[in-house]
Amino acid sequence: MRFFAVVLPCALLVALGGFLEVSRRVYVPQIWNGMYEKVYDSVVWLPESEESVAERFDGTLGRVGVQVYMLNLTNVDAVRHGSRARVERIGPYVFRKSKKRARVSWLEGDEMVEFTEGTEYEFVGEESVGNLTDVVHTLNIPLVGAIEMVMARSPSRMSGLFQLVIQLIERWSDPRVKGIFMCRTVEELLFGYDDPLLSKLSHFVPGINSHFSLLHNMTAEEGYLMKMKTGKGDIDAVTELTVWNGVSKISAWESAEIVRGTDGRQFPPAMSKALGKVDNVTHNRVWVAEAYRSVKIFSDGTPGDSGRLKSLRYLPANAVFSTSTKYHQNVRGLFNISSPINAGIRGRKMDVGPKLFLSLPGFCNVDALASTSVDGIQCDADPNDQIYLDVEPMSGITVNVKKSLMLSVWFGDSYNAVEPKIVNDTFLPVMEVTEHSRASDTDLKRLSSLQTGIALCITMIRYSQMWSVVCVLLGVSMMIAAMMYPKAKDNQRSWQEEDAIEQGDTEALLADDNDT
Repeated sequence: MRFFAVVLPCALLVALGGFLEVSRRVYVPQIWNGMYEKVYDSVVWLPESEESVAERFDGTLGRVGVQVYMLNLTNVDAVRHGSRARVERIGPYVFRKSKKRARVSWLEGDEMVEFTEGTEYEFVGEESVGNLTDVVHTLNIPLVGAIEMVMARSPSRMSGLFQLVIQLIERWSDPRVKGIFMCRTVEELLFGYDDPLLSKLSHFVPGINSHFSLLHNMTAEEGYLMKMKTGKGDIDAVTELTVWNGVSKISAWESAEIVRGTDGRQFPPAMSKALGKVDNVTHNRVWVAEAYRSVKIFSDGTPGDSGRLKSLRYLPANAVFSTSTKYHQNVRGLFNISSPINAGIRGRKMDVGPKLFLSLPGFCNVDALASTSVDGIQCDADPNDQIYLDVEPMSGITVNVKKSLMLSVWFGDSYNAVEPKIVNDTFLPVMEVTEHSRASDTDLKRLSSLQTGIALCITMIRYSQMWSVVCVLLGVSMMIAAMMYPKAKDNQRSWQEEDAIEQGDTEALLADDNDT
């Protein structure tokens, strides 16, 4: 009985070790493959994708909260007499932004998807501070662009064309126009207006557009053509853009900028098809449409803001803010977008038009050359809190994103023909736009359960082999010990008997027999 009492636990340990090894070789791979297929089906957009997946990609679900602050120029008359510009923030004006896709078709064996994309803004008055009818004083951006075009065509300020344009501006009786400055409602500036002065100028200078807007409402059917890789056949290329707004490259830069990177909704998943393998994805690329360029983002392992769900925070690389000959970026932190806006995304490099720049709000991370040219604005926020993406690493799905940008326009003594007393180079802020979106609670719970399952699988893979070996070795060792113990005791008894006989110790021998 004692033998079986010892052998049974040993056998159980050996059986447990065998079960762990079988699980590691058979069951765990099946579970891992099942979870990988689930991730694959969630991030690869195909014709047969589930409705919830299609809705995430076609824009049916995604609505982005947008806050707009207008930067009102409070001392127009003083600026026209040579004083430093002063601005004040008014707002926020809150919108819901929807990006929807239409005319979807899959190409190249479903490895590529093609669609048109539009953006629509819905004003949320109850969350806004102010109305769209509020008046804003700022630089007359389209008029400055027209002046730049005239100066490019007639370098001599004594030319008849140049003098005609200047006289037309000076004599224009619209009270909303003061030299190269203007006042317009928030709605006009954001969503467009037709300028009668520009319409008049277009008769003398072909190419001047009399319509101007800072934002664009456009339905998906009216939108531009986009193409991106689905990830089928190459999961590392999932949602990689290849065509944006109908072009595969931006030729208006010093050298062409190839369209690449994702739109920020989805990145390659860290979970690999290889059993137990998780790639350490420290950097990715996004296509920043506002800046007409691809931007590298990185993560140093800092967790994102996604509650209990584990996510990684990605930030723009520091090199993005550095000066660049290619992008005509002469001031650190100021993204010069003049060339692609003035030339058009299909046009060649040219500088004719208003000089427009993007930066972080408050001129954060911008050289003093720009930030000190205006009063009333300062960097009062952490630059790392202005643009970021929180990505769930296993699936590569973005769960929390924020993007804050400020649009500025330059003016200075180049416009002395219209404003003879302006001598200061000024980077005038026009508006700040902050976009923020976050995954729903349902999506966060779904991703959290996925993370838990993957973590459990990895734990089993890492420790099942070790514990299976430990259990088998321990069981076999205990079994051998159990088998050796009776034999050792018999040997010990025979040694005691021989000693007793040799010493004539009969009593010891009898006592031993009694014990037996």
